[in-house]
Amino acid sequence: MRAWTRGIPLTLSIAACLLLGGCAEEPSPFTETRQLDQVIQPVEWAAFQRIVEALPAPKLLEMPVIYPPLPNWVETRSLPVNELVLEEQKTLSEAWNLDVVLKKFEQSKALKKLLQDEQMSHEQFVGLTLTVIAAMSRAQLAEDYDFEDSERSAHEDAVVLQRDRRLYSAMAPDARHQVLRDAICLHRIDRLERLRRVPPENTRLVREHAEFLAKKLPARYSKPPLDDVKDLLTELGLPFLEKPGSGSDDNLEWNPADAITSK
Repeated sequence: MRAWTRGIPLTLSIAACLLLGGCAEEPSPFTETRQLDQVIQPVEWAAFQRIVEALPAPKLLEMPVIYPPLPNWVETRSLPVNELVLEEQKTLSEAWNLDVVLKKFEQSKALKKLLQDEQMSHEQFVGLTLTVIAAMSRAQLAEDYDFEDSERSAHEDAVVLQRDRRLYSAMAPDARHQVLRDAICLHRIDRLERLRRVPPENTRLVREHAEFLAKKLPARYSKPPLDDVKDLLTELGLPFLEKPGSGSDDNLEWNPADAITSK
């Protein structure tokens, strides 16, 4: 507007606006949809806070589950294991899909009005919300969490499942149970790959506002994100380790004279 009216009296500028059908509105401060690996900007966070504070209480608390339930395939499924794996991976992908999550928010009249006031689109708000959730989950892990080690173990298990062509319904019950346990690695991989993308700036931001977020977003995202998908062997290691030179149990000697007995 200033470039067009440089050197023109203010009254003429106003008249020109009226003749042209009104002056243009200020451009929106939001020019892109935030991704998990992008830093949340101060203007975005300020708008997010205002919107969430003004929303009717249950709106975000009832938002879709970003972490789907763990594998629980019906025993009559006649697909081979590797195809069930593909289905599970699709479910995990859709849980974070912007278009899928967007449908859950577009019907809210309250949100629509608030977004208009902030000059933010539904897509931008949902992208920002997912970014905040990812940061909340990442904030529950140690700053030096070893993603590579955890991912390596999970990927090894996933490769075995991806090569398994046995018909699920034809397997023995204990074999199906083992496959379901192994398939948890798919969820672990998905979470690890998303959480490792979160910038440290976003983690610090959500930690600073942890109390506010805990009240406004589902409690699920304020809890450790990997507890239900842990590979206990990788996380905790072997229950014990023999010392070098301890030898085999076959070589243990017992002398009755050394035994302590009751009289």
